[in-house]
Amino acid sequence: SISSSQSSSTSLQVSVAAATTRLGNSSFGMCYQVRAADAVLCEAEAALVFVGDDGKPQPMPAAFRAAVAQFEELDA
Repeated sequence: SISSSQSSSTSLQVSVAAATTRLGNSSFGMCYQVRAADAVLCEAEAALVFVGDDGKPQPMPAAFRAAVAQFEELDA
């Protein structure tokens, strides 16, 4: 969890959750939530892509795929 100060006299405690939602060949999906107490303040989704030195997509490393799949309980 992180703390964010709105002003010098008010403080808001927030937590950030992140999860991998999809494993592709060269990309994977992530979703994020920022919460304060029981309220969801914002949500976001992102697609992240493995790229080579040439900037083109490349297959994700097998060890990375296996570790994420196991941690997130996804099909590898």
